[in-house]
Order: sequence, then structure tokens, then C-alpha cells
Amino acid sequence: MGGKCKKERNWKKINEKYVKEGMLIFDKKALKDWVKKRKPLNRKKVGAPFVYPKEFVMYAGVLQALFHLHYRQTQGLISQLGKLVRIPSIPDYSTLFRRINKLEWKIEDNLVNSKEPCVIALDASGIKVNNYFEWMRHKWRKRRGFVKIHVAVDTKTKEVLSLEVTDEKVVDHHKFKKLVRNSKKIRDIKQAQADGAYDVNECFEYLDKHKIEPAIRLRGNACIRSSSSWLRKKEIRLRNQLGGQEAWRDKKGYGKRWSSEGVFSSFKRRFGEYVNCRLFGNMVNEIKRKFWVYNLLINMC
Repeated sequence: MGGKCKKERNWKKINEKYVKEGMLIFDKKALKDWVKKRKPLNRKKVGAPFVYPKEFVMYAGVLQALFHLHYRQTQGLISQLGKLVRIPSIPDYSTLFRRINKLEWKIEDNLVNSKEPCVIALDASGIKVNNYFEWMRHKWRKRRGFVKIHVAVDTKTKEVLSLEVTDEKVVDHHKFKKLVRNSKKIRDIKQAQADGAYDVNECFEYLDKHKIEPAIRLRGNACIRSSSSWLRKKEIRLRNQLGGQEAWRDKKGYGKRWSSEGVFSSFKRRFGEYVNCRLFGNMVNEIKRKFWVYNLLINMC
């Protein structure tokens, strides 16, 4: 029998948030001052000038991510919107493909400014390179592989503070330093939580250097003698003094780490469990764009 949920939900605020998500379809900000926004892009440009401003291309990218559209379908949606809202020119799908994949999607653009110390949770998850390969994998035993997403999440706001995309061969803890370093540029980090995949000396040494409290799940056979990190030794002693893993978990508030799992679950339900692009560089761009939209939706209210 499950326990009673302690979190009280403000349903009025939640309802307003979902209503505002639907308003993104008719975002007139992307269409305002079309010519003025286009001028800086064409300054000193060699070759054919840009017809579509950056804001409009980003708007098309957001629509595509929200509704799981292909580029041809995105062109069709924009052409229909053009009948309701005045759009100076309708881009074709190849133009959308080129422009959207050239944009730099910085997830920190949609974060709320906060000076409060925060707890981050780090984790990694795989995402399939294409959905139709599932049938080929079962029928013909062919394996296409997947790409790996590494994130650092603010456990309170559920915002993604830092993101790295790699191939499946990269070990989780190899991106630990970069995720924490990028998160430190945005928020004041007081604690970093992670599962046993990050229980290596290098991670503890980096946290010790930057005065960040660790909450990394230690392996069951972790011992002081085999550890070269002073901070890791301290954590092993603490776990032994408290009497085991459960007491250590309660003291550290390790349950907050599940917010990173929740982010992956929410992301895959919203944007799907696979990428549409074929080239790795475009896959990275697509995932960053979807997380850019994810942070935008988180902070709608």
C-alpha cells in the first residue's frame, strides 16, 4: 500500500501552464519586425542573403519538436498558419532543415535567474537513433545503437542546467566534471547527487576542489584502503558510522536524485524515445533543441 503524497499541487497554476503551452502555436513575437531582425544576419554575408530571421527559424524548430513533425510536415503547418497570421514568406522543408540544424540551442537561455544554493542530480540515459530499427533488431538481429544523454538537473525546479550528448561508448562519469562545471556557471551548487556509476575517485576529487558536498552512492564493497580521494574516504567512514546505506541515504537526502530520472521520463513522454536525424551532429542538435523547449515549458508560469 503506497504512502500518502506529501506534495500539495497548485492545480490552478498547473492548468494555466498547460494553456500557455498551447499558445506557443500562435507566437506572434517570432513574426514581428521581420525585416529589422533579418538585417544583422545579412550584414557582411557572402552569397545569397537570409530571407528568414533567426527568431522565425527557432519558432519553426519549437513547433517541430512539440508536435513530433518531419520537416515537410513543418512546412505544411507553417503554410496553414500563414493563412491565419500574416507571414511574409513560407520556407520550404530543405531550408528549414538547413537553418534549424545550424542554430545553436543553449538550454541556459530558458532558465530562471536564481542566486539560492541548489542541489543538482546527475544521470545519463540512452535514446534510440531511429524508431523503425526496432523491427529490424527483433527480426534480423541488427543493432543500430543509441546516443547517450548526460544531464545535470536542479532537484528543486527540475530545470536541466547542463547537457552533454555522446555516443553509447562514453562512460557516465567521464562527463561528470563538465556537467558540474557548466552548472556552476549558472547556479551556486551546494551538493551533487549521483548513482554508483559516478563512484570514482576523480569525481570526489573534483567536488572536493570546488567545495561541493558529495551525495554519490558508494559501491557495496567500497573501502578506505583502495580509495585515493580524501573526500571519498570521508564518505565511506560516514556510511560505516551511520550503520549502512539506508541511514546514509536519509542523512544526505539522496532521494532527490530521482528528479533526474523524472526529467528523462518527462522528456521521453513529451518528445519521444528516438531522434529523427541521421547524422550524429544533427542528432546532437535535435536533442539540445528538445531540451531547450523542455526548459521553456518548465518555466512557462
